[in-house]
Amino acid sequence: RKLYVLRENVLYACDSDFSDACSGLLHRFAENDTNPTISKDDMGTFYSMVLKPVSRFIKLEAKDKDFIPPALKTKIFLDIDGGKTVTAKAEFYYNDLCYNAFDPNRDLQSVWDIEGESRIETLIKQYFPDTGKTPGTVSFTGNDEMLFNLVYEGIPALSALAELFIGASLKSVKLKPFPKAQMGVRMESDLLQLDVTAGNLSANVLASALAAYRQKKKYLRLKDGSFLLLDSMNLARLNTVSEGVGLSLSELKKKEITVPAYRAMYLDAVTEIEVVKDKSFTRLAEAFSENNKQTPPVPDSLTGILRDYQKQGLWWLYTLSRCGFGGILADDMGLGKTIQVLSLLASYKLRNDSLFALVVCPASLVLNWEEEIRKFTPHLSALCVLGTTEERAAILADASSYNVIITSYDLLKRDADAYKDLCFDFEIVDEAQYIKNHNTQNARCVKAIHAKHRFALTGTPIENSIAELWSIFDYLMPGYLHKYARFRNLFEVPIIKEGDVEALGELKRMVSPFILRRLKKDVLTELPEKTETVLYTKLAPEQNKLYLANLASMRKELETTLQDTPGKNKMIVLAMLTRLRQLCCDPSLLKTLLPPVTKC
Repeated sequence: RKLYVLRENVLYACDSDFSDACSGLLHRFAENDTNPTISKDDMGTFYSMVLKPVSRFIKLEAKDKDFIPPALKTKIFLDIDGGKTVTAKAEFYYNDLCYNAFDPNRDLQSVWDIEGESRIETLIKQYFPDTGKTPGTVSFTGNDEMLFNLVYEGIPALSALAELFIGASLKSVKLKPFPKAQMGVRMESDLLQLDVTAGNLSANVLASALAAYRQKKKYLRLKDGSFLLLDSMNLARLNTVSEGVGLSLSELKKKEITVPAYRAMYLDAVTEIEVVKDKSFTRLAEAFSENNKQTPPVPDSLTGILRDYQKQGLWWLYTLSRCGFGGILADDMGLGKTIQVLSLLASYKLRNDSLFALVVCPASLVLNWEEEIRKFTPHLSALCVLGTTEERAAILADASSYNVIITSYDLLKRDADAYKDLCFDFEIVDEAQYIKNHNTQNARCVKAIHAKHRFALTGTPIENSIAELWSIFDYLMPGYLHKYARFRNLFEVPIIKEGDVEALGELKRMVSPFILRRLKKDVLTELPEKTETVLYTKLAPEQNKLYLANLASMRKELETTLQDTPGKNKMIVLAMLTRLRQLCCDPSLLKTLLPPVTKC
C-alpha cells in the first residue's frame, strides 16, 4: 500500500496518497528506464492519468516549451421543453478540440483531463439520471423535487465547474425566500382576534407552507411555477408561535382567527415574529405588570396578618381571576397557600356581595379548611360535605346558601351527579398532585365541575413526568396546552426522550405566567424565628413498671436471638424498639403486654 524509500540507511515510509499517485512512475524509473518514451497519440492519456496526479507531489519541468497541456473547459446547456422535460448537454473543450460529454465513442487519446471530465459527468448525472433523446444529452421529466434540487443545489454546483447556458423557460423557475411574518392581535368580547400575514402570501399558501414545513419538506411549489423556500428561519419562527398559540392549519386559512384570551400572556412575550398589539390587548398585558398593581380589597380579619409575599400571591391570584385565567399556586409547604386563597375568596365577596366556591382536597384536610375559614375569614360561611350518602345528599341540597363548599376527592367522585347543576364562582383543588394522571376519576370529576375560575394548590414540584403538568393545566384552562396527543408530540417526547432544550424553553414560556412558586429560602426574612421547646415528662408508676418488665423480657429474647441467628436480627430489634416507644406513649397501643406485671 505504501512506497518505501531507502536513503543513506534511513527507510522513509511515504503516505498512501503519494504512493497511489507516484507508484507507477517511480517503479518505472527504479527499473533503470530513465528515458521512457510516450507516443504522441498517447500524450493526452499519459498526462491525465500519470503526470497530472504526480504533479501534486513531484515538481515537473518541460524541456520542450511547446509541451503545454491544454486546460479543460466545459460548457453546459440547460433548458425545459414543452413536455416539461429538463435536458442538459455538456461539451468539453481542449483549445480548438470539442466533443460531447457522455459520448462512449469519443477518442480517449485526445482526453487530457480524464479526472476533470469524470467529476463533471458524475455531478451532472446526480441531477439528470435519464439519457436524452439526442447524443450527449441527459434529462429528467416532470418531477418537482428533481427540478427543485437542480435549481436550488445543482446549478450553483455546476456553475463552479463549467460555463452554464440556461434557457429562458428554466431561467423563469425562481426560488423565493419565505418573507417575515407578522401577527396582529386585538381583544374582542373576551377573545383574541388574530391576523397572521407573511409578505404577500395568501392565507391558503401560508397554511400550505406550514403544513409542508411540518412534514420536513424543503419547498412549496407555487402556482406561478416558482419554489417557496421552507428552510427559513422566518418560517421556523412562525411555526413556533403558531404551535404555541395552538393554531391549526384550517384556522390559518380563515380571514378571522379567534383564540381564547389566555393566549395573551404568551403572545405578549413573543419575540420570534412581530406582534402588532391594539390598545385593548396592551391593557390586558399590562394588568400583569408590577407597575400596574391593583390590590384587591382585603377584609378586616386579614389586615395585618398577610405577609408581603402573601400579598404578592393575592395580587397574582386576583389578576388571573380578573382576566379570566387560572393558575397554580405552588409555594413551598408552610408558606400559607390556604390563607392566600381565602384572601382571594374574601375579596371577591367584598366586591360582588356574593360568593359560591368549591374546595376539593384530600379527606384529611377537609376539616382543616373549615378551621382556617373560621379563623381567618369568619364572614365566609363554610359547609363540609361529610357523612353517609343520605347525609351528603341532604347537605348538598342546601349548598347554594353557603359561600364555600368543602369536599374530598373521594367523596366528589361518589357525589358527582349532585354537582352537575351547580355553578361555582371558584373551584380550588388542594394538593393538585391528586389529579396528575388525567385518566383517573379524580381528574375527570374535578374537570367536570362548572366554575368561572379555577386554581390549583400544590407544594410538591412535578418530578416524574411533564404529563402531570398537562393534566393540571387541562383542569385550569382546557386546551391551553393543546390536546394530549399534540402535547406529547410537541413537548413530552422531545423533552423526556430527546432532551430537546428548545422544546423545554418553549413549554416554560407557555406555563410560567400561570405558575407562582416561592421557596422558604426566598422569603426567610418574612418568616418568624423558629422556636424549639423541649418538654420532659415522667412515666406513671404503673406505666414505668410495665415498661421495665417488657424491657427485661426483650433483653432475654434478644440474647437468645443473637445466639441463634447472628447478623439477622435488625427487624427484630426494630420491632422491640417500636413496642417500647408505644409503651412510653400509651400502653393501650399494645394489644398484649408480656410478661404480666405480677411476674416482674
